[in-house]
Amino acid sequence: MLLVVIGTWGLAWGLLHVLASVNPWLAGGVELYLLATTLAARGLDEAARAVARPLMRGESCQARQALGMIVGRDTASLDEPEIARGAVESVAENTVDGITAPLFFALLGGAPLALAYKAVNTLDSMVGHRSPRYQDFGRAAARLDDMANWIPARLTALAMWGAVWWLPGYRRRGALAATWHEAPRHPSPNGGWPRPWRPTCWGFGSGESITMQAGSRTGRPWARHGKA
Repeated sequence: MLLVVIGTWGLAWGLLHVLASVNPWLAGGVELYLLATTLAARGLDEAARAVARPLMRGESCQARQALGMIVGRDTASLDEPEIARGAVESVAENTVDGITAPLFFALLGGAPLALAYKAVNTLDSMVGHRSPRYQDFGRAAARLDDMANWIPARLTALAMWGAVWWLPGYRRRGALAATWHEAPRHPSPNGGWPRPWRPTCWGFGSGESITMQAGSRTGRPWARHGKA
């Protein structure tokens, strides 16, 4: 696993080093392109809109199908509010590994380090889930991904909280406190950090976070500390 991560970094660094010796501008352009491949802002926006549009038209079936494309779980039994919550949760959590973390590692080590992070994240997505076949390898990938996302997840929470101060109609007071209170209760060491600020700032105030696995449905409380 470490060979994959280190190899990804090494190949990217070597390529840019060779290009820089030929033409620094060419190396800079290639590095920008490589960095762009690690970001998923457009994909997250399109995925969220694919759920929102049919919901606004009252087409719940189509919205469930669109949600299933981004959560990879059973969505057949969800009603419209639960579909919306599922989309919000997915976008919030994927903001970390699709935007914040790649930018964070790019600031530390350029495109090569951002690509190395994406290698870690991809390994976690492929084998990080518990299964008898990949138990040991998957556990290592998941732990490495947890460590890599530790700082970016918390930076995402701070950035999202700061962003709502520039947007009208959002609840601001108590949002940061809600995040610090609710995030440690999440089963994932990082998954809870980008989530609580959204229901708090949107004034949901109660309800459940939707998690669907293997055809079953479980829930966790939304954050409840936001005040207008």
